[in-house]
Amino acid sequence: SSGINAEYGVFKVNYIWKKMCCCEFGETECEKLHSNESVDFHSEYWRLRHSRIFVSTPCDQFSKYGSSPGELYHPTSVTVVSLPCAKLLDERHNLCKNIVIVCDYRNSRVQVFDNKSKKLLFLLGRGNNGIQDNHLKLPVSAVVLHPERSDPLIAITDYENFCVQIFSLVSSQHKFSITSEHMRLPCGIVAIPDTDMIAVTDCRKHLVLVFKINNTGYSLVHIIGCLESKKKSQRWFHHPKGITSNSNRQLIVADWGNNNLKVFDNLENNFRFLKTIGREGSKVGEFKGPYGVTTDRYDNIWATDWLNNRVQMFNKNGKYLHTFGDDHHFSYPSGISIDKQSGKVYVADQNNNCVKVF
Repeated sequence: SSGINAEYGVFKVNYIWKKMCCCEFGETECEKLHSNESVDFHSEYWRLRHSRIFVSTPCDQFSKYGSSPGELYHPTSVTVVSLPCAKLLDERHNLCKNIVIVCDYRNSRVQVFDNKSKKLLFLLGRGNNGIQDNHLKLPVSAVVLHPERSDPLIAITDYENFCVQIFSLVSSQHKFSITSEHMRLPCGIVAIPDTDMIAVTDCRKHLVLVFKINNTGYSLVHIIGCLESKKKSQRWFHHPKGITSNSNRQLIVADWGNNNLKVFDNLENNFRFLKTIGREGSKVGEFKGPYGVTTDRYDNIWATDWLNNRVQMFNKNGKYLHTFGDDHHFSYPSGISIDKQSGKVYVADQNNNCVKVF
């Protein structure tokens, strides 16, 4: 699905209509159109800057099942990153300014693709057990720290090594590992905008850990959640998975076991709990195992609904907007990322062993 960035005008698009209620003037009745028909949308009636036109089938898909370079076995996350200054070159020595990072979970490696050609650039990890060198053991999520710099770092949650691994994205050199007594099975990770901090979910300890990091080390600065409680009813989270941040540096956590999203304020407000989005179920706005979560340029919230095999979208206030996907599109969608330049949505389709682009 591609967003329309102009605020005024008339736009002609070809698509298949699926009735939705994201127009702020209430529910809109439209006839179903065939893919070769078109319709004019007037921004006088449609606030296109704050809503979207959706395509319900992927416009692109890359990779397939396997263990060879470029192939995937249960991908758990996908991250689209623009690199204005870093010098990443493809095999023909062309400069790559936009990349796709995929955590190849069962192959215990992270693969980095050129977003334009979808060709593999390089691998991180060799699939061996152990924390030494650049070895990974079941990497779940990855994030690039300060992508505007010439030598940005990449942080990877290393699930069964019980740590977060930090690499140079340009040289692939392993820098250091983040460990903590409160970290047992790290899962989701996000870089908090305009800071030197990352937030990591731990699905065994049922916590969110916030670290401040630099090129040589790290420190734990905050913990979100209950440290002592062993009862599910007394925890803030139950197996939290994905995590993201919006432009206000608030945190949104995919609380997998509680079937909802939880929103927390920023560091300046001590990560105060703000609200819950969704509940257990299969109706629109409900979840069965929310896994990945991300935000777009307008702070709309997108989340993969793992057991319902779909993606759901909410506005920045938590109001339900749209759903796409079903059992024909996905088999356990996990990670999700948005290319904020094109507006395309990237989904790691776990059991189909690929990444799908909408």
